[in-house]
Amino acid sequence: MQYAELKISFCEKRKVLKIMMKKSRPALIIIILSVLVAIPLFLLLFLPQLRNFRADSPPFPEMLEYCGESYSARDFIVGCIMHNMTVLSEPPTEKQQAGINSAACCIKNSVTYLISKDQLSRKSFPAIYFMDCTEASLYFGNDYPYYLESAEKAADYALSKPQNSLFMPVCPLSSGMLIAPESVDIPHIKKLYCGKDKYNDFYEGECQLTETGIAEKLLSAFPTLIIPPVEKSMITDIKTDENGNVLSLKCCDINMSGYQFIRLFDIPSVNFKMSRSQNLYSFKTKGVGDSTGMSFYSALMLSESGMTAEEITEMFF
Repeated sequence: MQYAELKISFCEKRKVLKIMMKKSRPALIIIILSVLVAIPLFLLLFLPQLRNFRADSPPFPEMLEYCGESYSARDFIVGCIMHNMTVLSEPPTEKQQAGINSAACCIKNSVTYLISKDQLSRKSFPAIYFMDCTEASLYFGNDYPYYLESAEKAADYALSKPQNSLFMPVCPLSSGMLIAPESVDIPHIKKLYCGKDKYNDFYEGECQLTETGIAEKLLSAFPTLIIPPVEKSMITDIKTDENGNVLSLKCCDINMSGYQFIRLFDIPSVNFKMSRSQNLYSFKTKGVGDSTGMSFYSALMLSESGMTAEEITEMFF
């Protein structure tokens, strides 16, 4: 009796299941058809974007324009590396090549970023430092071929690596402070230097500007500017951070950032103190460069310790 009841119960359940399947079949068919239609539509709309997302950046240009001149990508990266090599008193060694390779990759990334913003030739921060081959050959003299060989190796290394669109600045010798990412709006930067910068012969420097020289530079940049009377200081309202980096100032009542100022007047670093004696302005500087990103000198020191190019980059970014 119990067996018969169980059999009837089982049969009833099968009947109910068949009825439910019949009722749900149209809905199931509709869901399957919707999915089949949605898949190609999704691929059509989003596949190009997915490809772009996966790519690090657009292909690096073979030729580029900088300050009105055309350069091949390789020659331009070489020139940027050569500018940073001015911090060296002798040609780089083989042990230092990893540091130079790392700097070359960062320079290439910065070039990619500035090209995307149409700002490669700008003089204010963010910017690229460059030295053409004629200037470099005069600066390095008989040792020029050795510097050039190392820079070309680094350029070839960088061009063989994928680039991205991050601005990754390289300074010949940083001003030697840690930096808060929010202070320069470049959150991927970790630090500026490795301590040894402070003991380099190039770390502290001094330069001077006359009032006439300041006026000439200003008028070349601002042709309609009216130069104030000589009795008044041409440079005022200097504001610095806790480490001595000049954040902003006024030059003949024109508001400038520290980066704009040093680029306009060829002052080595934004970490400076100014003094004035009659018509002469003196600047005591620390470091060389924009005070942001990789210290080239420190990268070489890390390279000598056995670190790879990738490990060195990781130290700074």
